[in-house]
Amino acid sequence: MGFVGFVSRSVSAYKLDSPWSWFICFCSTLCMILTIGFSFSLGVLFPVLMEAFHESRERTACVASIVIGVCYASGPFTGAFLNKYGIRISTIIGCLLSSSALAMGSFVDYKNIFLLYVTFSLPFAVGASFIYVSSTVIASLYFEKRRSVALGLITGGQGLGTMILGPALQALQVSVDWRNTFRLFAIALFVLSFTGLLLRQGSTPTCENKDSRKLRFNFKLLKKPSVLIRIILPLFFSFSRMVPYVHLVEHCHDLGIPAEKSSILYLFLGVFASVGRLGGGFLCNLKFMNAGLLFQVATFVMGASTMIMPIANSYGPLVVYAIVFSLSDGAMVTTFIIDLLNSVQESKRASVFGFAMLGLMADQSGNYTGAFLVAGGVGIISCVVPSFLLCLEKDSTVECKIESIEEAKEANEDFSKGCEDKLKISNARRTKYHERELIVLLTARESDV
Repeated sequence: MGFVGFVSRSVSAYKLDSPWSWFICFCSTLCMILTIGFSFSLGVLFPVLMEAFHESRERTACVASIVIGVCYASGPFTGAFLNKYGIRISTIIGCLLSSSALAMGSFVDYKNIFLLYVTFSLPFAVGASFIYVSSTVIASLYFEKRRSVALGLITGGQGLGTMILGPALQALQVSVDWRNTFRLFAIALFVLSFTGLLLRQGSTPTCENKDSRKLRFNFKLLKKPSVLIRIILPLFFSFSRMVPYVHLVEHCHDLGIPAEKSSILYLFLGVFASVGRLGGGFLCNLKFMNAGLLFQVATFVMGASTMIMPIANSYGPLVVYAIVFSLSDGAMVTTFIIDLLNSVQESKRASVFGFAMLGLMADQSGNYTGAFLVAGGVGIISCVVPSFLLCLEKDSTVECKIESIEEAKEANEDFSKGCEDKLKISNARRTKYHERELIVLLTARESDV
């Protein structure tokens, strides 16, 4: 208690955009690397797990599909939990839950891949969701002037994790097996959970007392079409963007490319995804730049590159695809989150069935051409959807103005009625006062007589 109390007092007072803020940003990035980055690097283990469990592509793809899908789908719950208990407890729970999931998953029997879903995929996904939501709030809580840049760095943890963990997972599973690899990452996440003690307890600068933090969902936001579109939008672009991370190594295997070379593609995905996220953060920090428009451009490039990827039948063109895709993917994620934070509360939803369905398609057709075409097409569709927000936001602006005018009129009417009532009361009091004066005067005259 003494150490925790000392840490709490030390971090309770801080300045925004200070060196301490950047240190917290660094710790948050580490958490993102070992959770979200690990989730996006699971594709390296895809052929290994498929061979070890003797399962089909779609069932093996569900290991990563559930992790990333449930991670986004549980966002409203983890956000409500964070609102009540703060980022410190949420970060610690996220690290411990992910660590436990890795440890339990490493002991699953080879005969039952469904047990791997329950022991590893589901709990790891919820733990990663805690980390993801907490990290987004940290950028808003510790930064003001450099908030977009900090958000780009924190969300860049996914790209850095893919860059580092992609080749690392390939090397570790060859040398120590995938089970011991899971156990090593479980230990790392357990140690990293102690960094949660460095965070302040509140979830927002104005929510420090217990009465203001309640575990509840704000369903009123769903009544607004512009908010509803932003909540549903990740359903489309997550369907598209997850496919390369899960199926790229197996696609390279079908082309006869060795696993050692195909795992290097994750290095390119990670490096340029980080560059894209940082670049998106810097661009959104400019006053004349529109985050929503940048999101549409990045999403279109991501979808188009995925659609034409099947024509890349050698290693060189696949490297070019990895660079273009990861740059646009990184910029897309950062600009989407910034646009979301600038418009409404953060809400995240994604499809849990996305690339698991594409794994089924690959099994039926014998290759990944159809899977990448569908994924790219959905990505292009998702870049068109935000265009409807322009009309909706104009309508909502007019509605807000009308409502404000009506409220002002009602307030003026209430004020006028109040003034009239006060005037009536004042006149009544004056009348009574004059009546009393008249009675006193008449009484005085009668006494004189």
